[in-house]
Amino acid sequence: MIGWSRRRVLRTALSTAAALGSLPVAPIARAAAETRLRRGVNAWPWFSLTREFPAPRTDYGWPPFQSQRPVPTPDDLRRLRETGLDFIRLPIDPGPFLAADAKTRSQLLDMLDAAVTATLDADLGIIVNIQANAATHYWNPDRMVSSTAAPAFDLYRGLVGELAGRLARFQP
Repeated sequence: MIGWSRRRVLRTALSTAAALGSLPVAPIARAAAETRLRRGVNAWPWFSLTREFPAPRTDYGWPPFQSQRPVPTPDDLRRLRETGLDFIRLPIDPGPFLAADAKTRSQLLDMLDAAVTATLDADLGIIVNIQANAATHYWNPDRMVSSTAAPAFDLYRGLVGELAGRLARFQP
């Protein structure tokens, strides 16, 4: 987001929020209001640091997230809980999901489901944060969320809706 003015950031955030405002979030909002998250940790780069191919390609290697980066195991997540933490923030780069074919996207969604399940099984709360990655050349904030007219805004909004629907089954 280098070079973005505060006005552009605010306009982007508001247009994204307005577009997502039509999603059915009332039950989720009620559950979130009842959840008290006090001490958490960021779980970057689990689903954030990608292996995007150089331009002009617009896709990612497999797996799309850098495999040499540490990914928490169920034991790691349990140990986090034992230290007194009660949630993790899981940033998700939407690029690999949007660039993927149907089979690969299904695998990515299953990986995300497994991460959420492992986190909840460790008695940790989770905040799933879908965050466009400004370090990529194609699937970046300018392309997805710079405005409702951005070239991939509808794809991004569709993914957010799909993830919200998928993650709803994890609600208490």
